[in-house]
Amino acid sequence: APAATAASRWTPPAPSAAALAAKAALEYENAKPFNRMVKVVGGAKVALLSKPDIASPATGEYLQDGQTAETVVRILSPRDGRVYLRVKGLNGWLSTRSRKSFAKTVVAPASGDPLEPPEYADAGDSS
Repeated sequence: APAATAASRWTPPAPSAAALAAKAALEYENAKPFNRMVKVVGGAKVALLSKPDIASPATGEYLQDGQTAETVVRILSPRDGRVYLRVKGLNGWLSTRSRKSFAKTVVAPASGDPLEPPEYADAGDSS
């Protein structure tokens, strides 16, 4: 048999938004498909987290201030009151709120409806 070369080697295609949403739904029971364009706001870069949990370590990947990204999944975390977004093409989760200050929004919709449902958006007002 002829030896395989690097050029002929099969590589899997990038996962589709539907495949990423299905994977997240298997991993996290409250994950819901959420295909939206978002934008980093607030004047600083935002770290991607390894899990949709503010205590999880950062992946080492960042979105820069003003950068836009496409999301595929949203998780509403009743434990910490945050909204987490899975970003298409990157390995990690964004929190719509700053890791250091819950009151500071760091990810906003590029256009259209808010990313946080009303009961989550209002949660920061009482602290």
